[in-house]
Amino acid sequence: MRRARARAIVGLAALAACGRPGAGTDAGPASTSSAGATSSAGATPGAGASANARATATATATATEWKGAYKSAESGITLPADVKWRVPENPSGVGDGTLAITIDPATGRVRGTLDGVLGPATVDGLVADGRLTAAVRRKDPSDHGFTGTLAGALGDGGARGTLHLTLAEASAVRQATFELAPEPSP
Repeated sequence: MRRARARAIVGLAALAACGRPGAGTDAGPASTSSAGATSSAGATPGAGASANARATATATATATEWKGAYKSAESGITLPADVKWRVPENPSGVGDGTLAITIDPATGRVRGTLDGVLGPATVDGLVADGRLTAAVRRKDPSDHGFTGTLAGALGDGGARGTLHLTLAEASAVRQATFELAPEPSP
């Protein structure tokens, strides 16, 4: 019961941190609030959103494959003042890795992979209005590795954004910035 409560607190705190405008996003002019990641990731778009996603994907994604790198660092969570709990120290998940996504220009659907210190994981999300949002899930859920959200901005020259991830046992909270570039079409 105690472990389940701790997981719930970490999950709620991570969502609250993601919802703060500019919370830890230092991705420059192309950065976006990560609030869209929690509300849009994995959602099935309605008719208007679907058309919007197609138009954005077609306009901004001349190449459908994007590749790049991320750099992760330790991050924290903000808990209510009356909660006396903190994330235990864990050195894993700090460093560099790679990120690759494919965008379906017809639907705006995003699928990809995350490798390196935070992986191996899969990326599943959407592109709409130049915004990229996705859920990051484990390739092998039984490994209890990092999961979370991805949010960023997508333009003709590249994509930039932030990943917010935590281990399944909440023993490490990480934030990573990423940059992607379109891959040339064969």
